Amino acid sequence: MIFPRAAFVDSQGWMALVNRRDQAHSAITEAYLDLGSRGWKLYTSNWTAYEALSHIRERAKNGGYEAAVALRRTLDTQQVILLPVTKGIERRAQARFWAAKDKDWSMTLCANLEIMGDANIIYVLSAATPYEQAGLILLVRPDSSGKHLYNRLPVEI
Repeated sequence: MIFPRAAFVDSQGWMALVNRRDQAHSAITEAYLDLGSRGWKLYTSNWTAYEALSHIRERAKNGGYEAAVALRRTLDTQQVILLPVTKGIERRAQARFWAAKDKDWSMTLCANLEIMGDANIIYVLSAATPYEQAGLILLVRPDSSGKHLYNRLPVEI
């Protein structure tokens, strides 16, 4: 069963949401606000949250400490559900990571794919194309000119 009105947000999505200088910021923000207004739940993993918080805080150009605090507040809202990477998910993610010799997937991405598979989530709020390699649907994609656009889903989903 596919979870209706559910999307997974990866670290690139979270970073683009709070960093106005990110090229996907406008599209990610539009998608985030639209999905929230339509009652969608946003899922993410604890590894993804830590990765995004760390990258934002460590680089001033990403917003630094204040942006990390803003993201932490966003992660604490009722719209966001934080899923843990369990030992079982971690083992499966490691197996996927080492088996994907032809892909440049990170360990965190592999854990996210395992979580999404377990939860039957097929939509990803991100502009990171490796999710498409895994057969998932990106909600934000660059057009032919490189501008990122929100791929608004039909209301009935």
